Amino acid sequence: MGIKQDNIQFFGVYGMRDYNEAQNRIRQYNAHVFSSRFDGDLSKVRIKEGNGIALFTISKIDENPVYWGCKHIIEKFYHSLLQGKI
Repeated sequence: MGIKQDNIQFFGVYGMRDYNEAQNRIRQYNAHVFSSRFDGDLSKVRIKEGNGIALFTISKIDENPVYWGCKHIIEKFYHSLLQGKI
């Protein structure tokens, strides 16, 4: 991502499922999710092709087009933050 993080934590493995139009089939896979706290300059974050980043509050999640599987993980992450688990 263009920055070095030393406080990366494993958040979990989540079963994902989506539709692959090119192969006309359902694709199932495991997403390994990690978290890290970043208190630096966001302009220094570089995203490589094929990846993305979005910053918003939990109250705005329903207003943004977020894939349902990712939405579930984001909501779980926010709740973990509120409970002080991360």
